[in-house]
Parts: sequence; C-alpha cells; structure tokens
Amino acid sequence: MVARMAATLEAPPSRAELARGANLSERSLNRRFQRDLGQSPARYRQSLRHARARDLARHTDLGLDENALRCGFSSGSALSRVLLVSTRVV
Repeated sequence: MVARMAATLEAPPSRAELARGANLSERSLNRRFQRDLGQSPARYRQSLRHARARDLARHTDLGLDENALRCGFSSGSALSRVLLVSTRVV
C-alpha cells in the first residue's frame, strides 16, 4: 500500500481505495499507518509529495508548474505555498 502511494502521486487513490486494495477497513488502514509509520495516510502521502518535489527540483530541469503536477499539486504556486509552510522555522 505504501508503494502504491509512492507510485501514484499524480493521481493518488483515495483512502477507501487503498483500504480495499489492502483488504482492510479504512479505520484499520489508519491504525496501521499510525502504528507502523507514526502518521496518517494523508500526512504520509504529503511527505512523499514533498520529497518527490524536492528530488525533481534538485535533479531535473523541470519548471515549478511541471514539478507540481508530477507530484499531485494543482499548480506551482500551490507547491510553493506548501513547501514554504513546511520548511518555515519558528
């Protein structure tokens, strides 16, 4: 299920689809993510999207908009806002 999430960042499956694919209820899926990864499926997917966006920015010549679309964000500005918030030091 984790591998499927990483492979489908552009058009991610819903939590219900992930649960069905793993033969679990949505609640069991959430509990397993919390137990095994310490976070919800949504937060885990977001961390995958951030990591992929950083990797694409470092290792390709893609523009911000193309990078964003490949990581499942609606636009380059959406990606910028998310990364700014996630990297802000308080």
